[in-house]
Parts: sequence; structure tokens; C-alpha cells
Amino acid sequence: MARGYVKVTPHPVRTGVSNFFSNLGYTKTIGNDAFQGHFLDFGSDIARLWVNTTVGIGGLFDPATRFGLDKHE
Repeated sequence: MARGYVKVTPHPVRTGVSNFFSNLGYTKTIGNDAFQGHFLDFGSDIARLWVNTTVGIGGLFDPATRFGLDKHE
């Protein structure tokens, strides 16, 4: 099934889908930052989520990286 998805779905669409789910899952990283007291990372990650959700059209694109907002794990 995965091979069929790769075969019939163009690369930009696959990248957008991956970006969307990565953006959606980033809320866990933000919560983790808050619980661990990493408040600088928390602020940066909130900004990253906001930029990717608004400018990146719901997370389909990743403009936050180009704006210098690093991704944290």
C-alpha cells in the first residue's frame, strides 16, 4: 500500500501531507517544553506552530524553518 501511495502521489503532495502531520504532532513537543521548564524552546515552538499553521496554510508548508525558527524534538 505504501509503495502504491508513493507511486501515484506526487512528491510535493507527499511533502505537504508529511508537513501537516508533523505540524499537528508538534503540540506534544510544546507541551513537553512546558512540563520540563524549557521556556525559551516553548516560546520558539509556539511561534513555529503559529507560523506554519497560518503562513504555511494549515501546516502544509514549513515557512518557519526559512524564518529561522528551529525545530526541537
